[in-house]
Amino acid sequence: WRSLPEMLPPNHLGLVAGQDTREISERILTMLAEESGEETRRHFTENFTLKRHLEALSAAIRSVE
Repeated sequence: WRSLPEMLPPNHLGLVAGQDTREISERILTMLAEESGEETRRHFTENFTLKRHLEALSAAIRSVE
């Protein structure tokens, strides 16, 4: 749950402030009723490509030299 905000588009309906089970369940129901998932999928495929992953990995390895 800690890294999820970075993986989702800004203002995603699934983002909650804490671990309040009532808020989480309400958000899940809202998402099921209002979202198709297309925007989330587009955000993921545009921002989490293999190329970007390898570039970030390479930069991390070089930073410890």
